[in-house]
Amino acid sequence: MAEDKEVPAADQAENRDTEKEQTEKETAKETEQEEGDKEAEETPEPKSASQPGQKQETEPAQSSTDVPKQEEAKPEETKQQEQTVTAVSYDPVSVCSQAVAKCQVGGMITTTDNLASLLAEGKITQEEYNSYYPYDGLGYYSVFVETNLNEASTTSGRKLGSEDGIADYIAGMMLLETEPVFYIEYAGVYNLNGTDFYEFRCYR
Repeated sequence: MAEDKEVPAADQAENRDTEKEQTEKETAKETEQEEGDKEAEETPEPKSASQPGQKQETEPAQSSTDVPKQEEAKPEETKQQEQTVTAVSYDPVSVCSQAVAKCQVGGMITTTDNLASLLAEGKITQEEYNSYYPYDGLGYYSVFVETNLNEASTTSGRKLGSEDGIADYIAGMMLLETEPVFYIEYAGVYNLNGTDFYEFRCYR
């Protein structure tokens, strides 16, 4: 049989102190571990600048929508433009009269004067005169000149500049004819591609 040994009182007291000290150390160690875990939970993890699987939202670059300002026209340029745009009118009937006079000076005779002369000489009857007047059966060609005197020019682009210049232009072509009898009349306005022209009909 085993014998129960009796532990002295001093040894029991020492054992109790050792156990108490060990328990306090374990308790302190557990407390430190708990505080460390708590701090780890409260401290947020640093976010990576670019983590896989996460979309980075970037603001789109703003494009410039500034409209360039139009430069204001200088007073001198505006004045020049106004002068160019301003139309100068002239009298087409007056142009016809001047052209006829120039042709007559060149030795030609109008159909109306020629018919009157034939009637006076008894070479034609009044009925024939009325039938032939005023063109006397002649054909014609047309001369078109811009209604704006600033733009009035020949077919080659030479500026005519005045009613007298236009009359010279028309009479010059008529004087090239071999027959002396002629007639010139104003036939109205003709529009071509937005530009108005006076039509002068030249009978020969």
